[in-house]
Amino acid sequence: MLGNIDGGEPTVAIHGTNQPEQLGEAVSLGCIRVEDAVVEQLAGLPLDTPVEIRA
Repeated sequence: MLGNIDGGEPTVAIHGTNQPEQLGEAVSLGCIRVEDAVVEQLAGLPLDTPVEIRA
């Protein structure tokens, strides 16, 4: 969680990766890694849009 990194409010980041073979692996500090195409879709949403995360 980002709050553990920079001292702010606890936050979960959703971001792309340059190593797509690691998607689904526990290789970050709690972020949600997704394909870059998903990041592009999310970037088009207005701020504060609820996003449902499904495994």
